[in-house]
Amino acid sequence: MNVNQKGNIGQIKVIEDLYRKGYHCFLPFDDYCPTDLIALMPCGKLIRLQIKFRSKATLRGEKQDYYELSLRTVINGKNTPVNRELIDGWAVYLEEDDRVVYLHVDELSGTGYKRIRSEMNFTWLKE
Repeated sequence: MNVNQKGNIGQIKVIEDLYRKGYHCFLPFDDYCPTDLIALMPCGKLIRLQIKFRSKATLRGEKQDYYELSLRTVINGKNTPVNRELIDGWAVYLEEDDRVVYLHVDELSGTGYKRIRSEMNFTWLKE
């Protein structure tokens, strides 16, 4: 599966999850938008999300027990830190767990990677 296919699956899974929670989802017109999706909560609040598809990390050919979320993005072919003023958080589809987790922008610091483990409890955007 190529990176575009993975991105599409991630987007579909996030939209399905949010829709089941009662959110309305809006997609950007172009590929240059800093957010991948805007969700309208049942209370009327808007949430701007970056969507990521992640498989478990691999180290020397072996699957690890965690996922890695990069806190950077590619814009015009350049690896750039995510502008946290333009998003509210990340929606991450975890392939092996077949679930979506939501991380608020204030939960993550730095510009490197965040490790996500299956047993972690995420409270932002819970039902």
